[in-house]
Amino acid sequence: VSSGAGATFPTPATPTGFSVRLARSGCFGTCPSYSVAIHGDGRVEFHGKGNVAIAGDYEARIAPEAASRLLARFRAADFFALKDEYRATVTDNPTYCLGLVIGARKKTITDYVGTWVGMPQSISELEDAVDEAAGTDRWVSTGPQTLAAMQEAGIAPNSKQAGEILVYAVTEGKAELVRSLLVAGAPVGIANRERPSLLTAASFVRDRERKPQVFQALLENAEVRQDKAGLHEALGMVAGDGDVEVA
Repeated sequence: VSSGAGATFPTPATPTGFSVRLARSGCFGTCPSYSVAIHGDGRVEFHGKGNVAIAGDYEARIAPEAASRLLARFRAADFFALKDEYRATVTDNPTYCLGLVIGARKKTITDYVGTWVGMPQSISELEDAVDEAAGTDRWVSTGPQTLAAMQEAGIAPNSKQAGEILVYAVTEGKAELVRSLLVAGAPVGIANRERPSLLTAASFVRDRERKPQVFQALLENAEVRQDKAGLHEALGMVAGDGDVEVA
C-alpha cells in the first residue's frame, strides 16, 4: 500500500538505468504519427511514420541530466500508481501511449481522449514533456533544430524532400524556418505544380499573428514573387477571409 505520492515508484539501479517512450498515432485527419524513446544516458530514438515534416528513423542526444529531470516528473506524477488505460467512447481520434521502463518494472498508459474520462492532467503534461525533452518538433512540425536534423539525415537543401519540408514549415506558420530554408536553396516549385503554391499554402495558416510573418518571409524571395498566379490566388483567399493586414 502506498504511503504517499511516489512511494510505489522504483529507483533505477544506475542513474541512467531507465527509458521513456511516447507513441502518437494518426487520426481521421492529419494528426502526426510517430514514436520517440529517451534513454537515461541521453540517447534519443525517433521514428516518424506519417504527417510529419521528416519521416524515418533518426537518433539524437540530450544531456543525461535532462533525461533525469524528465524521470523526476514521472516520479512526481506517481506514474506507476496510475491506471493503464483511459479510453473515451468516441472515434477518429489519435491514441497516445506513454511508457516507462526502470529495470524490470514496466508500465504503459494508453490515452485515447483520456481527459474526457477522468485522466489526470499530469499524463498530458508528461506526454508534452517527453516531446519537449526529445526535441521532436525538429522532425514532427519543424522547429529551430530542423535544418540540423535535415543535415544529419542527409537531406540536401535543394532536394525535393527539402521542398516538401518547406511547404510543411509554411503551413505550420514557422516564418524563421521558411526564411532559412529559402536562403539555403529549398525549391519553390512554381514550375511543376506538383504541390500547392507556397503563397496559397500560407493562406491556410490559422494563427493570425504568424500568417503575416510567413508571407513576409516568402515575399523576400525573388522566385516566390514571380509566382503571379499564386499571388493572385493568395490575395483572393486572404481578402475573402477578411484578413486586411495580410491583403
